[in-house]
Amino acid sequence: MDFLEEIIFGSKKMPAIIVIGDGRFSALKIMEKIMPGSNVKIFEQDSAGKDKLWENLPQKSFIIFNYDDESEKELKNKIFGNILPSNVLSFGFGEGADFRVSDINVDEKGTNFKIINEGKTIPFWIDGLFGREQIYGALAAVCAGKIIGKNLVEISQSLKSG
Repeated sequence: MDFLEEIIFGSKKMPAIIVIGDGRFSALKIMEKIMPGSNVKIFEQDSAGKDKLWENLPQKSFIIFNYDDESEKELKNKIFGNILPSNVLSFGFGEGADFRVSDINVDEKGTNFKIINEGKTIPFWIDGLFGREQIYGALAAVCAGKIIGKNLVEISQSLKSG
């Protein structure tokens, strides 16, 4: 079964979340801390071949993308076939991302930072997290957590205790 067939088949039973851009690989591992035992199917996808993907996704699917990736910035304004605009979320370091990171501090124990979303700023602490790729992963995981109905404080606590 190819990637597209797997998404279409899986999303008939449960919501599908597709993560695109830098951070997508580390996001899957971090999402397990936020959504243990969740029935949401999460896929990671690079930019290649995504146009065909958009046309065939079921409406209850979600797209999470890295807003800092210049090739992905236009995603928020594109039409994705059946995907609702509210089901497209962005993350990144720059202004304009739905979930934006700020105030990054790294020490020998881990990394702490703040995530800004809808005017709210919540502190996050993750043990052993040191690189930009992992911070992108954490941001993508936070987007997925919001999709399944968790608030930022719950997500922050699950990452700190995980």
